[in-house]
Amino acid sequence: MEDIKNVNTTPQPNRNNTPQSSQNIVKIVFLSFFLASFLVIMCLHYLNAYVLINSSITVGMIFFLPAYLGILFFLIFLFYDEGNKFLSIIFIIISILSFFYLPFLSARPHRELRRKAFENLTYRSKPLIRAIEKYNQDNGKYPPHLRVLVPKYLPSVPTTGIKEYPEYIYKLPDSEEDHPAYQFKHYEIMVNCTEGFNFDVFFYRPEGNYPENVYGGYVEQINDWAYVHE
Repeated sequence: MEDIKNVNTTPQPNRNNTPQSSQNIVKIVFLSFFLASFLVIMCLHYLNAYVLINSSITVGMIFFLPAYLGILFFLIFLFYDEGNKFLSIIFIIISILSFFYLPFLSARPHRELRRKAFENLTYRSKPLIRAIEKYNQDNGKYPPHLRVLVPKYLPSVPTTGIKEYPEYIYKLPDSEEDHPAYQFKHYEIMVNCTEGFNFDVFFYRPEGNYPENVYGGYVEQINDWAYVHE
């Protein structure tokens, strides 16, 4: 009996609680990142912050961050622990919703930002178009290439002002082209604006009258230019 009384009855710390607490902390940290990203995208969308960004389309990719985080949440919280089923189920529900919903939510402001950038490009391109037309008035023909506009009509060969797609591609009509959609009367200015696996094109023809489909995609007119969604 004396041996039993002398046994140390002081409660020992439950070492199994430490991993459980760490898991909960990790989940809370990731959830905080998710909520912060969600709030950022909502604020930027409803404040129309994309209007302030005119020259860099790369910035638009930040709107996909919540979608990527949603996928990360889905994978992390798929393996929830048995210690707190209720909290784990909440995490999984949030992950599934973010996985399916946020890609659509984040894509919209990115498309608006991208469209605004090309809309601004139509305004920046007006000096180039005026120079081409002035060259035609003076010489009775359109310039063979943009370099001949320098220095009389332009101080230098212009760039688009969009760092991902800086180059204007200038073309004169091809007499051997027999497809109506690819035929034009005077000249064409084109900007290759590939994004991922989409080989989009933005182009201008002074006569307008853009076809509904050309260059492998459908045409959306932006001011007096045309954007081809491949």
